[in-house]
Amino acid sequence: MRWIWPCLYVALLSCGACAQIAGIDGDYVVDGEGGSATGTATGNGGGVAGTGGDAGSGGAGTGTASGTGTGTASGTGGGLPEDCLDGVDNDGNQLVDCEDPLCQSGYECVPEVPTGWLGIYRLATAQYPVASPACPNGDEGEIYFEGLGDAATCSSCSCGSAQNGDCTLPTMSCYEDSSSCSTSVDVTSPADTNCHDFPYGFLCSGGCSSGQKCQISSQASLVGSPSCPASGGAVTLPDMWQQQHDVCHYDSLGAGCGSGMVCVAKGAAPYDDPACVIQADAGACPAGWTDEIHAYADANDTRDCSDCTCSAQGLSCTGGMVTVYNDNGCGGSNMSVSGTSCHEVGDYTDDKTGSYRVTAATVSGTCTAAGGDPIGAVEPTNPTRICCLP
Repeated sequence: MRWIWPCLYVALLSCGACAQIAGIDGDYVVDGEGGSATGTATGNGGGVAGTGGDAGSGGAGTGTASGTGTGTASGTGGGLPEDCLDGVDNDGNQLVDCEDPLCQSGYECVPEVPTGWLGIYRLATAQYPVASPACPNGDEGEIYFEGLGDAATCSSCSCGSAQNGDCTLPTMSCYEDSSSCSTSVDVTSPADTNCHDFPYGFLCSGGCSSGQKCQISSQASLVGSPSCPASGGAVTLPDMWQQQHDVCHYDSLGAGCGSGMVCVAKGAAPYDDPACVIQADAGACPAGWTDEIHAYADANDTRDCSDCTCSAQGLSCTGGMVTVYNDNGCGGSNMSVSGTSCHEVGDYTDDKTGSYRVTAATVSGTCTAAGGDPIGAVEPTNPTRICCLP
């Protein structure tokens, strides 16, 4: 019966070859006269187990044959792309969201949003005002403001010359053959500022030997309601705020973190600061969220400058007088007649020539400016507490 072993040997070789083909790596063993064969296979990506060799056929008489066959296979891969915020193991590697190494470069674990707060948010902070940068997640952001603007600045107030007031013309009375401006009046100046010749009868032939006296008999007086125009007080408004916080909301939260934690996308510049939560201003920040910002959603700006005013003090008429000339037509030498003194004018009324002209008084005095002070303020509304991780 020894002829049967070559055939069995060939059969066993064939089975080992099958294991090599099907399982990537196959082994076989021939044992004793009965014979045995073993095949194993391992592979990546859904491998198929190798087929063990067939049992040897027992010989006639006392011959025995045994055969065993084993096969193993393991594989990884072949899943979907990992979604880092859906709480599902998409790629089949038994790791969810923030656990998966594929997510850890762009995602992080942060504490759950505390009860009564809104989140998760990320901030971009800059000096006010600045154009709001787009949110990395494509959502439309919100804007909050911090640090109230300074008070208005006002230009100085000033006063112009008095207006809406006038002065009456002074009146001159002249006396012929008088020593004290106390006899009957011979000449009274008319109420205008034209040049007037003295009446012929008042003039002297040659030199005046008798007293020719003139005196201001009625001083100029203030009439009307004079006032001084005010100017200035122009307002300049500084910026309403000092800082601007642009805020982006990250509402998709994943798993793969420890107890009390959630997975959230990291921010991209300029929204790359730590995560934050937000609430209408109602107390201290929750535990762990220690970076505190007191901000506002809006404000009423009432800043301005008070009106400039001018108060007139000591306004009166000054400078009114009558000028007496040596010649007719207000020419030649002259003298001024002003105040209440009695003036001798004989040297200007001799040789039958002489004239006079009234000069009007002007309003004078002091105008004091007031006002032009900063008033109002930036009055913030909708206070908001922003609390961020340190």
